[in-house]
Amino acid sequence: MKLPNLGFCFFFFFILFALHTASPTFPEATTIPLPNCFAFFLFGDSYVDAGNNNYINTTADFQANFPPYGETFFHLPTRRFTDGRTIPDFLAEYAGLPLIPPYLDPHTNFYDNGVNFASSGSGALAESHEGSAIGLQTQMKFFKKVMKSLRKKLGNASAQTLISNSIFLFNFGGNDYLNPFDISYDIFNTSSAQERFVNMVVGNITIALKEVYKYGGRKFGFMTVPPLGHMPSSRIKRSVQFFEEASSITRLHNQLLPDALQKLGIQLEGFKYAFADTHTLLLQRILNPIKYGSRDSMLWEWGVQRDL
Repeated sequence: MKLPNLGFCFFFFFILFALHTASPTFPEATTIPLPNCFAFFLFGDSYVDAGNNNYINTTADFQANFPPYGETFFHLPTRRFTDGRTIPDFLAEYAGLPLIPPYLDPHTNFYDNGVNFASSGSGALAESHEGSAIGLQTQMKFFKKVMKSLRKKLGNASAQTLISNSIFLFNFGGNDYLNPFDISYDIFNTSSAQERFVNMVVGNITIALKEVYKYGGRKFGFMTVPPLGHMPSSRIKRSVQFFEEASSITRLHNQLLPDALQKLGIQLEGFKYAFADTHTLLLQRILNPIKYGSRDSMLWEWGVQRDL
């Protein structure tokens, strides 16, 4: 079941409400009717990472345990790649849940509200920053361990109810497409090369979704890949070729992933998903910063997501 494509600001409320209703009617109030038994499970990269990279052997490029991270909301670095809260933090708040903890935090042993497997720098492909981040395949291994733990604690029936009511948020792609440019700008210089690569990325995401579905997951949330040609690491390259190819492959991913999700919705009974066009929202704010209340688009040069 495909649900409407939404902007970032509506995504917070909508993914919680629409995935728990039979029809995609948008709520008029901020009180969201949710089942008593549900959780959030997060897979992805720095946009949703809650600090897993702080517990692996990686470099400072893949950690956020120093200023200016965390300065506007928590007032100290919280290992999130933002100056405040991440998307999962907002979702948890609106759902009346505590902040969803990182899986690798040694204090994380309570999974009834969900858990965050995301890792900055990770990708759907194992080669994306391999050795420096926790890729999708490893995140899925963690997920299966959590499922085993929940079934042992709650029993099969209660665990199944929890999983079927829960929301699984996936956010992959950006690192998969940026990483190859470190090798050569010519890797994506043809449309056929871009399409083959995007199909590999989307294919790996699809495999993971089917695995979660087998465990009982039915409700999924996704965001588009952001405008890679405008990201901080991209702008300092000052390469027209890089900008055009990064922008092109981003658009292709944001076209092919919804197509794949639509096919899954036909193949898998009860498969529901919401897809947020964060690419357009971010691009609008980067190109028109004053219109959206920012001094200029250089806020992205700091490499810090703003707490919107």
